Amino acid sequence: MNIYVGTSGYSYKEWKGNFYPGDLPAKRMLRYYGDRFRTVEIKTVTIFSHAFGTGLSWLYILHTQSA
Repeated sequence: MNIYVGTSGYSYKEWKGNFYPGDLPAKRMLRYYGDRFRTVEIKTVTIFSHAFGTGLSWLYILHTQSA
């Protein structure tokens, strides 16, 4: 059995200096998060308010950017 741990969201500026390095640009938060957790909760309202391309861009970020 696999157990995945994550959080509800990932782009909280309050996490800078605690979880994220203080100088990490906001555009690098998703990749940094993805290197440490295997899952993140994205609220349903958020999913339906974004284009399909947004989800694809998140996948691209997680698999190509350096943290």
